[in-house]
Amino acid sequence: FKYGHEFSKEHKVSLSIFGARDRQAYTKAQAEFENAGSGNADNRPPVGLDKQFRTEGLRYVYQPGSRFTNTLSMSRNVFKEFFELKFTNPATAENIFGIQNVTTQNLYYVENVQNLEIIKNILKLETGQNYRERNITLKGENISQQNTQFSQVFNNLLDSSPTFRALIDGDGAKAKEYGAFAEVTIDYAGFKLVPGVRWDYYNLADQKALSPRINSSYTIQKTGTTFIAGAGIHRNAPVGIEQISARVGNSNLLMEKAEHLAIGINQELGSSWLFKVEGFRNIFSDLVVSDNYARNPYSWNDQPRD
Repeated sequence: FKYGHEFSKEHKVSLSIFGARDRQAYTKAQAEFENAGSGNADNRPPVGLDKQFRTEGLRYVYQPGSRFTNTLSMSRNVFKEFFELKFTNPATAENIFGIQNVTTQNLYYVENVQNLEIIKNILKLETGQNYRERNITLKGENISQQNTQFSQVFNNLLDSSPTFRALIDGDGAKAKEYGAFAEVTIDYAGFKLVPGVRWDYYNLADQKALSPRINSSYTIQKTGTTFIAGAGIHRNAPVGIEQISARVGNSNLLMEKAEHLAIGINQELGSSWLFKVEGFRNIFSDLVVSDNYARNPYSWNDQPRD
């Protein structure tokens, strides 16, 4: 659903609502069908999935003149996943126990962007502020068992897997991000220069960071040739509950950092074709990686017995 209304030349509002649902039952028959002819065996436990998400967004545009625009955007995303897992005896196919997991995530995002044309078609300024909040919860429930091995298998999982114990006890995480940016665009005589800077704050790690960036290009109109170059620092906060949970993850993880450098050339070939060559280098740091001592409650059986 999408609706927009223009109250006047200066005030515009639009509303968007959409959602989806995905249901899947992963069975032994499904595994055999997907791996037919490949020779690969799939030893995953039977699972059932039911995913739902819904997003609502509201945007207000204020444009008092031809040179200034303020755009305020607000959105909420609701995600819910029902995950059913069954553990069976590989020798007898007898069900040992089953568990249902419900994961929910609420994401709130607000962004306010201002655009100002200082010198028409030559000099522009863009600034913005944003806020992002994530609330994630998961909880295992409706445990069923039909086998004498239940107690042994269940207790072993509780003792060996922090992730499984958090699933049984229930887990959750809440993260907030604040950001602001400024960018200037200078476009004159074929030259285009776009320097900018972004400031971020991530509450779980109490981290503040400043990220400069710059993009440039030069276009030769007669030949349709454009030389491009850019460099900058980009940061992203960890997103998964398995990463930021205080119980099974690490709530003190810093934002991931990427230092990007690129240079290239674009060549127009007639009115329908564009040839582009670009070289780049990325340097990553503070990447989030899995702890070798934190194990999932189940994994691929990629070392079968002879």
